[in-house]
Amino acid sequence: MTPIFSFLLSHLLFKVSIGAQDISTINKFSGTVIGIAALLGAKYLIMETCGMSWVTRIRYTALYNVIVQDKKWFDRPRTQRVGWRTCW
Repeated sequence: MTPIFSFLLSHLLFKVSIGAQDISTINKFSGTVIGIAALLGAKYLIMETCGMSWVTRIRYTALYNVIVQDKKWFDRPRTQRVGWRTCW
């Protein structure tokens, strides 16, 4: 989508810079450029929203899995905090 946006924007700037008398062509390119810019913005909005909800769900699941562990799991020598530091 970005190469199309760049191509149309360059044509729009060229038409405006040469002082084109055909206003309908300029309006057509302007509308198309604005439409593509809106689509690109919507794409980024959707991707950011989906990505953030995915990360939030993973964090929630990880924290939930830690919280629901039985206390005996934390008391085992292998899963104590000291054991975690020696692994690093």
